[in-house]
Amino acid sequence: MPHKPKKTKFGSSAWSAQIARDKLKYKEKIAMEKESAKPKHKTPPQRQRDYEQQPPPKMPEPPKYRRIMTQTRIRNLKVLLLTPAQDTPENIKKAYRKLALKYHPDKNCNAGDIMKCINAANDYLSE
Repeated sequence: MPHKPKKTKFGSSAWSAQIARDKLKYKEKIAMEKESAKPKHKTPPQRQRDYEQQPPPKMPEPPKYRRIMTQTRIRNLKVLLLTPAQDTPENIKKAYRKLALKYHPDKNCNAGDIMKCINAANDYLSE
Protein backbone atom coordinates (compact mmCIF):
# COMPACT_ATOMS: atom_id res chain seq x y z
CA MET A 1 0.00 0.00 0.00
CA PRO A 2 1.49 3.36 -1.02
CA HIS A 3 2.14 5.76 1.77
CA LYS A 4 0.19 8.97 2.02
CA PRO A 5 2.09 12.23 1.80
CA LYS A 6 2.24 14.14 5.03
CA LYS A 7 -0.05 17.08 5.30
CA THR A 8 1.81 20.30 5.87
CA LYS A 9 0.35 23.23 7.66
CA PHE A 10 0.05 26.52 5.81
CA GLY A 11 2.92 28.82 6.76
CA SER A 12 5.09 26.13 8.32
CA SER A 13 8.69 25.62 7.29
CA ALA A 14 7.82 22.20 5.83
CA TRP A 15 5.14 23.87 3.71
CA SER A 16 7.65 26.44 2.41
CA ALA A 17 10.14 23.71 1.61
CA GLN A 18 7.48 21.76 -0.31
CA ILE A 19 6.60 24.88 -2.36
CA ALA A 20 10.29 25.46 -3.16
CA ARG A 21 10.69 21.82 -4.29
CA ASP A 22 7.59 22.10 -6.49
CA LYS A 23 8.90 25.31 -8.11
CA LEU A 24 12.26 23.66 -8.77
CA LYS A 25 10.60 20.62 -10.36
CA TYR A 26 8.46 22.93 -12.53
CA LYS A 27 11.52 24.89 -13.72
CA GLU A 28 13.35 21.64 -14.55
CA LYS A 29 10.33 20.40 -16.49
CA ILE A 30 10.16 23.64 -18.53
CA ALA A 31 13.91 23.48 -19.23
CA MET A 32 13.58 19.88 -20.47
CA GLU A 33 10.73 20.86 -22.78
CA LYS A 34 12.80 23.69 -24.23
CA GLU A 35 15.76 21.38 -24.80
CA SER A 36 13.62 18.85 -26.61
CA ALA A 37 12.01 21.57 -28.74
CA LYS A 38 15.36 22.85 -30.05
CA PRO A 39 16.27 21.41 -33.44
CA LYS A 40 19.33 19.24 -33.25
CA HIS A 41 22.07 19.51 -35.85
CA LYS A 42 21.11 17.97 -39.12
CA THR A 43 22.87 14.95 -40.45
CA PRO A 44 24.11 15.14 -44.05
CA PRO A 45 21.26 13.02 -45.49
CA GLN A 46 18.71 15.35 -43.89
CA ARG A 47 20.46 18.38 -45.36
CA GLN A 48 20.44 16.72 -48.78
CA ARG A 49 16.75 15.91 -48.47
CA ASP A 50 15.96 19.51 -47.43
CA TYR A 51 17.93 20.76 -50.43
CA GLU A 52 16.03 18.46 -52.77
CA GLN A 53 12.69 19.68 -51.40
CA GLN A 54 13.48 23.31 -52.21
CA PRO A 55 12.07 24.59 -55.51
CA PRO A 56 14.68 25.25 -58.18
CA PRO A 57 15.81 28.88 -58.40
CA LYS A 58 14.10 30.97 -61.07
CA MET A 59 16.23 31.92 -64.02
CA PRO A 60 16.40 35.67 -64.61
CA GLU A 61 14.65 36.87 -67.73
CA PRO A 62 16.98 37.95 -70.52
CA PRO A 63 17.09 41.71 -70.94
CA LYS A 64 14.83 43.08 -73.64
CA TYR A 65 16.58 44.21 -76.78
CA ARG A 66 16.82 47.97 -76.75
CA ARG A 67 18.11 50.01 -79.61
CA ILE A 68 20.51 52.85 -79.08
CA MET A 69 18.59 56.05 -79.68
CA THR A 70 20.63 58.37 -81.88
CA GLN A 71 19.41 61.74 -83.07
CA THR A 72 19.00 60.40 -86.61
CA ARG A 73 16.90 57.47 -85.39
CA ILE A 74 14.71 59.75 -83.29
CA ARG A 75 14.28 62.16 -86.21
CA ASN A 76 13.23 59.30 -88.50
CA LEU A 77 10.80 58.01 -85.88
CA LYS A 78 9.25 61.47 -85.73
CA VAL A 79 8.86 61.44 -89.52
CA LEU A 80 6.81 58.26 -89.13
CA LEU A 81 4.93 59.82 -86.18
CA LEU A 82 6.30 57.31 -83.64
CA THR A 83 7.86 57.66 -80.19
CA PRO A 84 11.02 55.86 -79.03
CA ALA A 85 8.80 53.57 -76.92
CA GLN A 86 7.06 52.42 -80.11
CA ASP A 87 10.35 51.55 -81.83
CA THR A 88 9.54 47.99 -82.89
CA PRO A 89 9.61 46.54 -86.40
CA GLU A 90 5.85 45.91 -86.34
CA ASN A 91 5.02 49.49 -85.33
CA ILE A 92 7.41 50.93 -87.93
CA LYS A 93 5.82 48.81 -90.64
CA LYS A 94 2.27 49.84 -89.64
CA ALA A 95 3.15 53.53 -89.47
CA TYR A 96 4.93 53.44 -92.83
CA ARG A 97 1.98 51.76 -94.56
CA LYS A 98 -0.49 54.22 -93.05
CA LEU A 99 1.56 57.25 -94.16
CA ALA A 100 2.34 55.70 -97.57
CA LEU A 101 -1.39 55.34 -98.25
CA LYS A 102 -2.05 58.89 -97.14
CA TYR A 103 0.83 60.62 -98.98
CA HIS A 104 1.26 58.42 -102.07
CA PRO A 105 1.84 60.60 -105.21
CA ASP A 106 -1.01 58.87 -107.05
CA LYS A 107 -3.50 59.91 -104.35
CA ASN A 108 -1.97 63.21 -103.29
CA CYS A 109 -0.19 65.03 -106.12
CA ASN A 110 1.56 67.62 -103.87
CA ALA A 111 3.11 65.06 -101.51
CA GLY A 112 6.14 63.88 -103.53
CA ASP A 113 8.70 65.40 -101.14
CA ILE A 114 6.86 64.10 -98.09
CA MET A 115 6.81 60.58 -99.56
CA LYS A 116 10.58 60.76 -100.18
CA CYS A 117 11.13 61.62 -96.50
CA ILE A 118 8.83 58.79 -95.40
CA ASN A 119 10.66 56.29 -97.65
CA ALA A 120 14.07 57.45 -96.40
CA ALA A 121 12.93 57.15 -92.76
CA ASN A 122 11.51 53.67 -93.37
CA ASP A 123 14.72 52.53 -95.09
CA TYR A 124 16.84 53.80 -92.21
CA LEU A 125 14.65 52.33 -89.45
CA SER A 126 14.02 48.96 -91.08
CA GLU A 127 17.75 48.15 -91.37
